[in-house]
Amino acid sequence: MADKQLTVRDIMETWLRDNGYDGLAYDGCGCGIDELMMCESPCEQCRPAYKGLAPEGEDPGDWFYCDKATAEASMAPKEPTDGLA
Repeated sequence: MADKQLTVRDIMETWLRDNGYDGLAYDGCGCGIDELMMCESPCEQCRPAYKGLAPEGEDPGDWFYCDKATAEASMAPKEPTDGLA
């Protein structure tokens, strides 16, 4: 039986998982490991990314893919804004 030929998607998925990333991102576009390359044509500018919560003003609970610092900041507890501490 012949060995399975790995695809670019297979290689990328393995590398992302092995290096602690959650997906890919570039210029407002992003995809998670489980849905890599939804666009069917990965862009040379796509970068490894981490999963973070969408910024305020966007759909609450939505996820996006970004750099590590942005992802960590999006998950940090928010200070109360109603004047009650």
